[in-house]
Amino acid sequence: MRKSPVQQLSSATTGALELVTRRSSTGREPGTTGSSTSQIVSAEVARDWLLRQPNPEATDAALCRSLTSTLGVTATPRTEYRFPPDGDAYRVTVGCSFDIRDHAAIPAALDKIEQALTPASQEHCEGWLVMLQAATAHRADSGASSAVAYSLYAAELRQWPADVAKSACERLARGKPGQTGTNWFPTLAELVKECERLASNRRTIYAALQRYVPKPQAPSPIGELTVEQRAAHREATERAKAELRATADRMRPAGKHRDMPSTAGKPDAGGLTPQMRELMARRAER
Repeated sequence: MRKSPVQQLSSATTGALELVTRRSSTGREPGTTGSSTSQIVSAEVARDWLLRQPNPEATDAALCRSLTSTLGVTATPRTEYRFPPDGDAYRVTVGCSFDIRDHAAIPAALDKIEQALTPASQEHCEGWLVMLQAATAHRADSGASSAVAYSLYAAELRQWPADVAKSACERLARGKPGQTGTNWFPTLAELVKECERLASNRRTIYAALQRYVPKPQAPSPIGELTVEQRAAHREATERAKAELRATADRMRPAGKHRDMPSTAGKPDAGGLTPQMRELMARRAER
């Protein structure tokens, strides 16, 4: 029987497959504890810790315990049930509230959650896909099309936390509980849906905690001025006001023009208004 391109993977991929099937005891989360200072670990250390967890639910529980015990950030996820017509009911996280002892610990808490979002390596993803292919039925494809498909699947798995990608492949390989028919190799959409379900709790906690980060406020320009700068600012303001007053005075009509008669009123046959005739009479009397 001819092997597919993915079945002809190198010994490195075979080692990744052995890593999938070998379960080790749940280990402690890497990094120093007891400080609000961010403790960054390498991607390899974070990935190794994720893959030692029995399932994503256990990872989330361990992560929440660590946030509380080391940083004083207690997460309380809010979940809802989903009832798909073609499967069993499951629960997804739709929100999260926090009890934060010290808001200065929020950046370290975000770093800790980011470490729990570390994706799997390319070798791990290829190994899980080999396991999934061996456990499911699939139609015969050409070598080229199989290589392209598995490349797409592996790239998608690398978008998710390592433990989520691993668990999604394992659960799809086992099939749905109580399933009696043929368990077909999943479509890419089915794989994404399973990863979304398993990662919803962690991603929601991370997104909710980001909203607790205070946004920096732009300082007031006046508030940054020194005493000398404020005095210079007031002097310049007064000088500008004086120039505006001088300009307004120059634009006012001269005093001799203020006695000019108003053109209001209906002019007579000679074209003079009553106000004009009254002014002319006063001047004639002088």
